Amino acid sequence: MKTAVKFIQSKTIDFLIENIGKITDYREANKLLINLCGVDTFFRNQNEFLFFLKILKPGFIICEDLNRREYGDFQTPFELADSICSRLVGEGVSPDIVIEPTFGIGSFLVSALKYFPDLKKVYGVEIHESYFWQAKFAILELFMKNPNLNKPVVYLYLDDVFKFDFREIEKSIENYNVLIIGNPPWVTTSELSVLSSKNLPEKSNFKRVNGFDAITGKGNFDIGESVILMMLNSFSKYSGHIVMLAKNSVIKNLIYDLKKTNYNINNMTALAIDAKKSFNASVEASVFKCNFKPNNFSLTCKVSSLVSPDSIQNEFGWVGNKFVSSVTLYKTNM
Repeated sequence: MKTAVKFIQSKTIDFLIENIGKITDYREANKLLINLCGVDTFFRNQNEFLFFLKILKPGFIICEDLNRREYGDFQTPFELADSICSRLVGEGVSPDIVIEPTFGIGSFLVSALKYFPDLKKVYGVEIHESYFWQAKFAILELFMKNPNLNKPVVYLYLDDVFKFDFREIEKSIENYNVLIIGNPPWVTTSELSVLSSKNLPEKSNFKRVNGFDAITGKGNFDIGESVILMMLNSFSKYSGHIVMLAKNSVIKNLIYDLKKTNYNINNMTALAIDAKKSFNASVEASVFKCNFKPNNFSLTCKVSSLVSPDSIQNEFGWVGNKFVSSVTLYKTNM
């Protein structure tokens, strides 16, 4: 929490000191804040609230270290999240429910609250406590600046996405239009093992690789890929969309494995982004986007870019029993 406070604007600090500083019970503070910004249970207990009051005082020393590499940490710029949500609105996407499984500093949460006026509930999970608080403050500031925005209930959980039980969320979204959106970590299991990280999924053979493949490296997978597959497993049977930033290699793996998974998804697109500009990362990455369509799935993915999404540059995936890098070229040479 103490690191997150340094990102709060001075006007917000003044507001909190004036309005929260006089309150003595966290439940009273929570009532004020849920009315203001929709965040359910802003403070989880009295000790957390008292610590917050302490760090609001001038001169409190803020010092906290974050190992960005351990978390595959490429936080989404708010401008990029805005451009993605704006594009979705242009395509007619209007979710009732938004789920962000690794919300970080809250870029996609804030953008979703700005761009989707019909939202009823927002769910987010984040493992790192500093980001958990930074996102809360970002949402608070959004509604302080825009008090007339639609205010859904926002449920934020400080938890490991690989241990979080999404079944409770599933119970609340049936018959609603859901959008899974986010930017899961860009790091592999082997990299995390070298770092002795605890931020790992349970050791399950979710891709069904055999013993030899596991030994030769196919058992090493991207954490972002695992998160996306978790979301597809939990939510692709409902009505809605998934929109996730991912490395192009991850998107290729997702399409390649579709014959084994048979998720009810279609209209798959990879919209290229400039990862160097947005994340200072020398990697090819895109926005992976698809629809949830019960009893209907496709096996190819179209490629374009976020800046020119209507200009299709390529299409790859399965043609019969062949996985091809270019559907058009393959059919031309058949």
